[in-house]
Amino acid sequence: MKIIKSIFCVLMGTAIMLSPAPVSASSDADSSSDIASIDVLDDSWQPAYAKYNKPQNIQQAREVGKTYKSSIAGTVRGEGINERWYVKGRCKYTYYYEVDSEGKVLENDGKKIVEERTFKKVGESLYTDDLKLGLSLPVEQLRTLNTILGLAVQAAGVLGAPADGGSIIAPAFIALGQYLKNSEKLVEWGEALNEKEIDAKNVQIILEMLGCPDIKKIINQKLMDVRHALHIPQLLQGKTVRIEFENGKGITKLTPIGCQLSDEEKEYIIRGNYLLDKYILPVDHEVEVDEKWRVDAAVLGGLLDSRLRAKPQGAIVLGRDEDEDYKGKNAWILKLEQGKANLVAPEEDGETLCGNISNVTGRCIMLESTSTIVEARLSGNAEYDKIDDKHLLYNTRFKTKPEFEIHYTCKVEDTKK
Repeated sequence: MKIIKSIFCVLMGTAIMLSPAPVSASSDADSSSDIASIDVLDDSWQPAYAKYNKPQNIQQAREVGKTYKSSIAGTVRGEGINERWYVKGRCKYTYYYEVDSEGKVLENDGKKIVEERTFKKVGESLYTDDLKLGLSLPVEQLRTLNTILGLAVQAAGVLGAPADGGSIIAPAFIALGQYLKNSEKLVEWGEALNEKEIDAKNVQIILEMLGCPDIKKIINQKLMDVRHALHIPQLLQGKTVRIEFENGKGITKLTPIGCQLSDEEKEYIIRGNYLLDKYILPVDHEVEVDEKWRVDAAVLGGLLDSRLRAKPQGAIVLGRDEDEDYKGKNAWILKLEQGKANLVAPEEDGETLCGNISNVTGRCIMLESTSTIVEARLSGNAEYDKIDDKHLLYNTRFKTKPEFEIHYTCKVEDTKK
């Protein structure tokens, strides 16, 4: 039955068809915080924050009475193989994620910022195409097992157990005989199909041979068009959190308002650089046109998808181009010229490598008057070596390094009374 279940899961699952059923963040009661305020200053997911010696720089970055409406949209495209049990699926996929939030600045004296942030829309979806299936059955092991079980059934027949309709063990041996019949089929298929790929449309035939009409019906109704989209409840969706930030220290406290936060949700808020607009530039230094500098790749942490439990560790080279007009205002143009970073997850005994991003390039538009990044586009290659089991790309082995694109926008408005 595990083989049957595997074929069904490969077709029904996510990018390369085998992601387990997602769990809504709001139902994650075991790992949720049930206290009013959470101290996070010493959290290992916190990026490093250099101290700005001029308080006005911090005040300019987040103005009291303003609401910062930001949107992150990311796309990862590639081809991969996903395996579980003895079935593997290969297909091309496009994975999307988005995070829309509004941050109302309540306090900012240049030393401490208090913001109330509401996550309006957080989601991910996956589209797959060109699905192929492959079998990798343990033929030799099955053949040996069949021989042993066959001898057991024969011995039981000699003893007369299956013939005794009232015997307690009779049903077990009847079921064993049926298992042998199916298992012998699997040995035949394994010898014929192992390491060969099968078009998804031919899965019906395999399911018929397995005697699974109910599963076949589901396949016919929902999955013969293998291009499909999956939408699941996401982290932080609809939640409001009060964030306290201190100059030179980082995010010090998180206070959920009318909700609870799971560990994953706390990690996502903390790992993103709270003042991306400031820390993408050298601290206390106004860059000139054509000047180049390096920054910690951790500044991009908040642009990665919310399900990826990892933070960037590396360096990015930026430069300032000629200024441009942006909707009637002067804007600095910052170019990400090259970048590479490992994606790591902090753990009690060190760090776990989860993947990497490379060939990172892009362009940021920053308003000179407010030092706010109003739009940014980044691209590069991403590879996930270890993925959380709630991620849509869980259990995937990539054939090539997928390409990613990220589009970020931010609009500043007066906070409505």
